[in-house]
Order: sequence, then C-alpha cells, then structure tokens
Amino acid sequence: MPESTPRFTLLTAARLLDGSSSPPVTQAALLVENGRVVRMGRAADVRAPDGAAVDRRDYGEATILPGLVDAHTHLVAPGDGTLGDDVAKEDDDILLLQAAQNARTLLHSGVTTLRENGAKGKVAFSLREGIRRRLAPGPRMVICGRPIAMTGGHMGYFGSEADGEAAVRAEVRKLLKEGADYIKIVASGGSTRTSDPNRASYTVPELAAMTDEARRHGKLTAAHCTSAQSVQNCLDAGVDMIIHCIFTEPDGTYRFRPDLVERLVAAKAWVNPTLYVMKAGIERQREVREREGRLTPELEAQFEAGRRALDVRVDAVRQMSEAPTRRGAGMPLASSFTRSICSPRLASPTRRPSWPAPRARPTPSAWAPSLAVCSRGARPTCS
Repeated sequence: MPESTPRFTLLTAARLLDGSSSPPVTQAALLVENGRVVRMGRAADVRAPDGAAVDRRDYGEATILPGLVDAHTHLVAPGDGTLGDDVAKEDDDILLLQAAQNARTLLHSGVTTLRENGAKGKVAFSLREGIRRRLAPGPRMVICGRPIAMTGGHMGYFGSEADGEAAVRAEVRKLLKEGADYIKIVASGGSTRTSDPNRASYTVPELAAMTDEARRHGKLTAAHCTSAQSVQNCLDAGVDMIIHCIFTEPDGTYRFRPDLVERLVAAKAWVNPTLYVMKAGIERQREVREREGRLTPELEAQFEAGRRALDVRVDAVRQMSEAPTRRGAGMPLASSFTRSICSPRLASPTRRPSWPAPRARPTPSAWAPSLAVCSRGARPTCS
C-alpha cells in the first residue's frame, strides 16, 4: 500500500546556499527525509530512492538557504517607533497577540530561530510554550523573559526592577524558575523616559552578583550597554555578551574606545551591535511622518543627524571586526523592524558555556522549518 504521508520531500529552486563559503548551487534540489535534510546539490543529482513516495515542491527562481537566526528581538513591539514606555501600558493579552503576529512574520521571512531580548510579564514564556505546542506558528525561541533593570531604569516597565546585590540575585533566580534560557541585564539607560542612555545603571558588584548567579545555574548573561562606562562595568563583572556596545560619554559625545575593544577581545566576549535598530528607526519614522504630511525641515534634519550617527556606529563595528585576535566573523544583516541577524563575536568563547539551545521540540515542520526559501529581491517586512 502507498504511504499515507510521504517520507521524503524534494525541494527544487534556481539556487541553493548551504551556509558554508561554497558558491551557490544552481538548478538546485534538496531532499528531506522525516524532517531531516539528507541530500542536496544539483537537481539532476538529487533524488529519492526508487519507489518512495515523494512530496515535490518547486520554488522556481527562489533561493533555498538555511534558516536565519535573529539575535535581537522584542516581539511585543509593534515595530512603528512606539516607545517601550507606551508599549508596556498595553494589557499582557494584547501584547501576546502582538508577539504572536511578529513571530509569524519572522518565520515567514526566513527566521527559524530567534533570541528574544525582553518582553512584559510572562508574554515571552507563554509564546514560546504556545509555539512548542503548535498553537501558533513561529521560530524556535531562546528567551530571557524580562530584562533586569534598576528602579526607573530602561525597560523596568516589563516587570523586573531590582536594586542591590541581594535583590538582583533573587531576580535572576525568579527568572530561571520561570524558564529563562539566559539572563538579560540593563546596564545603562536607554529610550525609557526615566533613564539616561549615556550613563551606567548598575554598579559592578550588582552586575557581578547577577553574572555569578546565572553561571551557578549554567546560564549566560547579556547586557544592554549604550554608554562606555556600562561596557567597562560589564567587562569588570564578567558579563558574557555586550548588546549595542556604544561608547558614549555622559555628556552624549561618542568616542571610539580601542582600550575597551582590547578588553572585549581578551575577555572573549560576544558583541551584538544591533545596527539595524538605528537604521530601521530612522527609515520607519521618516516614512510615517511623510505619509502623515508631518515631515518638517526640523524633523528631516533630525533624521539626517541620525543617519550620520549610524555611519559612526557602522565604522565602530568595522573597527571592532578588525581586532587582530578576533575569530569568527559575521556582521548583522538587515531584515525587518528592530532586529539584527547574527551576533558577531570578537573571539571564540572557550571558558564559558555555549549560548543555550532552544528547549526540545517536535521535529521541524511547516511550523518551524530549519530552511528558508526566499525570492530574489524580496525584503522581509513587518506590520
């Protein structure tokens, strides 16, 4: 009797990228058996065993490639420039729906694994579980739950404000109890109205307490840093990843810090520059103002200043990428709203545990494929 569900799926397309440095394969095919890739190459050379039931899918001029990894998301955000202060005013059930919509958009744009960097309450935990149960489509999720912030600090509105060594250590334990895969720390201010992005928030002893508690449980730490002092504090405390990594002084001026880059290299710390956060913010807000007929010369000047600041950031990341002892390259790639795909690292971490893999889940399927098929010239978008 014929099989009710084919064991094999044969994908064909104009091109195939295998994720290595090899050139693209043209007139390509990829064979999947029971959810696992078993063969790939030119279509003429890839076929299922004789007599096997095969689900054939031809994608024409598209390109088959490995699923993308998005290293920085905030799924509760609508992606239209709304400040986090205002996002957090929404009820958690509305934010869960928003997060589910964004997760679906990410999956359909080719992202099959994401690293969520902070949501309100238990929204991220609920969405991860919903995707695991196939109640909603979305990528595999590696989550921190809520970022830990000082009172009045950036993203404190998500629900994990804590001050002092004992309190921040207790907050780490609470998040790990709820199921956090890693611990996100807010080491400087940010866009939150009651914070200052140019100044550090937590002290080195507070940062060290959180890092120590996370490591005792085999978890890594990542810290939001938009000031030079916050980067220095995190390096002093042994934080594993520096997010944004902006060397801004308390007066708002920017100065590239080769000394801190040398320390990042020596510490084998990971850096998540999130360059596209700035780029998307400038472009999206300009589009909205222009559509609303409110693009004044003053606003245009602000956007131009933002573009110049972005150029400075890009150059800084270029200089970090050229650090002599750096191993393992990867610039953040532009995709949709506030995200950068891939986290470049300054050196391979050898003393620390690896970034956590997502929890066990069903065999990859249409709900969370490990492959992406993209049309030439397509640009993922997010509503």
